[in-house]
Amino acid sequence: MESGPECVSMVELFTSEGCSSCPAAEDWFNPLKDRKDLWQGFVPVAWHVDYWDGLGWPDPWAKASFSQRQRAYAKGWGSDRVYTPCFALNGREWAKVKDGVLGTKGAKTGVLKVETRGNEIQISWRPEIPAVKPVRAFYAPLLCGIVSEVKAGENAGRKLTHEFVAREVVAVELVGNGGVWTGRGENRDFGEALAVWVKMEGQLEPLQATGGWTKKN
Repeated sequence: MESGPECVSMVELFTSEGCSSCPAAEDWFNPLKDRKDLWQGFVPVAWHVDYWDGLGWPDPWAKASFSQRQRAYAKGWGSDRVYTPCFALNGREWAKVKDGVLGTKGAKTGVLKVETRGNEIQISWRPEIPAVKPVRAFYAPLLCGIVSEVKAGENAGRKLTHEFVAREVVAVELVGNGGVWTGRGENRDFGEALAVWVKMEGQLEPLQATGGWTKKN
């Protein structure tokens, strides 16, 4: 997996099986898997939040850390509330869902390269402009083609399909040397696909993202 030098967009969806408004958002989000610019133009991640779990239906894919991720975003956006469905594009709240803005933004930020060998992941980030702040990498193993039959809550009786569902998010410390930042991490299962991004400490917006299928799709 390797990005080009132009910044690859990262589109995130905060969603829940307990929210009746989320299936419509996922109906837009799920077909992104068929776009030709997937991974090279944009990287999608769906985070299932847990703050709906006590309202009739516990989402089996939800994690408290994903809810916390959304709260951190909301705080950075100057808000004290979270909601679903919620889109973020390049770390910013995104209310206008339009296909045309998903591609690369044009600015050259650097090349992000990822290799997986067995249960090890190696990450290399070569920025266009030397980074003066600490840089961290993150990766999320993704599950695709999930079908859930919801038996309670707002979506009771519905069969829901999910794509690009994050299983977890893992931080990787990067060390800079000669203009290149590198690091490695481990995971027992990288899922059907993998999303990887880098950002500077204290910033919401990713500097660069990449991803790809880890299993034949």
